[in-house]
Amino acid sequence: MTLIGRLFDEGTIGRVGLALERAFGAVDERPPDAERVPLTRRPGARTMSPKASSAGRAPADPSVLYEDLDRELDSTRRVLERFPDGKNDWRPHEKSRTLGELAGHVAGIPGLGATILATDELDRSGRPAMPSAGTAAELLAAFDANVAKLRAALATLDAGGLDRTWTMRMGGRVLVQNPKRVLMRVMVLSHLVHHRAQLGGYYRLLNVPVPSVYGPTADEAV
Repeated sequence: MTLIGRLFDEGTIGRVGLALERAFGAVDERPPDAERVPLTRRPGARTMSPKASSAGRAPADPSVLYEDLDRELDSTRRVLERFPDGKNDWRPHEKSRTLGELAGHVAGIPGLGATILATDELDRSGRPAMPSAGTAAELLAAFDANVAKLRAALATLDAGGLDRTWTMRMGGRVLVQNPKRVLMRVMVLSHLVHHRAQLGGYYRLLNVPVPSVYGPTADEAV
């Protein structure tokens, strides 16, 4: 199976996406005791073992796998620069995160990437409350610090490091267990793009100019 096939395998994306929701909280937060609809899988759907083998394959090269990283980080910083001070507690719906919580989460995602690269596992039990951005300046300082950690982790990654298995657990319960190369794509890059887009939706509702990312917006030409 090609790398793209592995990354977009239904079983892997489904498991990691659900684990991200449980570990970091969905944007539309439900009470802890709310009933969740179980995920269903279409008949014959393929799954990928969480401990996918890398036997017979050359070590993954970060510069090739994540050549879009710099572009996505630069675009994210431009979006965070537009954070409107004084609107931290605004939310579009009572079940949604506040603007400050969402922006703080976006700023922290590169730090998660650094953790994935530098460690073998992370226990999310007893995790602190989600940080909320105070001002645009504080938000950018946190983002820049996390980006620096991510770049340093990538720079010191040894050959084959991306093929090592990384685990996220909640106490004794394993939430995610996959090669780091997969999790860097799903839990870092795709995760970042997902929440950055939500932040743009918040901005639009607040009449904050939305910057160009992949193309022009109603506020900014390419």
